[in-house]
Amino acid sequence: MNYFFLPLLLTLLFTGCNINDFIPKEPDSPEIRKKALELQHQQELAKLASQKELASIDLQKQVELGKMDKDVRLKALELQNIQEIEKLKLQEDANKAQREYAMKRNMVLLAALLLLLLAFGIYILFKRRHENKLHAYNDNLQKYFYQKENESRVKLAEKIIDTVAEGKASPDQEGKLLSILQGTSHSSTDKLIDTVPKHNI
Repeated sequence: MNYFFLPLLLTLLFTGCNINDFIPKEPDSPEIRKKALELQHQQELAKLASQKELASIDLQKQVELGKMDKDVRLKALELQNIQEIEKLKLQEDANKAQREYAMKRNMVLLAALLLLLLAFGIYILFKRRHENKLHAYNDNLQKYFYQKENESRVKLAEKIIDTVAEGKASPDQEGKLLSILQGTSHSSTDKLIDTVPKHNI
């Protein structure tokens, strides 16, 4: 009996029809009212079972949606963390490359500065050596000319002394020769004059 009315009850439940429309109108009797009540009770039970099933399905759906939403959020968070890690890694690589470049640049600048100082030191050294050599050359040249000048003066003074000592010159010539002799250095002239005999002057 129950299996016979169950499909009909489900059909009526989903179609929204009233079961009373399908029950033939007969005079009220206790048996008919009993069957009607039983059918109505089964209809309500079926409706409750259907609502319970729908609620269970909806609940399961909500649970599944919640799990899916949670998984999506976890995946998004994980992806965001991976992106942040990659970003930090790229930033660290960029900073490392920048530090290496700055270090190489500083080393190049330091090497250039050292080479510049070395070149300047070599220049100063060669310049001083050249100046010392030039100074020594000038000193030697000056000494050479001074020596030659002294030798010329000594020779001239010797000739004058010889001429005056021989008495071959006149008094005027002797005066001129003595004037020339006085034009030489006083120390040499004094020594030369001292060697001349007194009676010949």
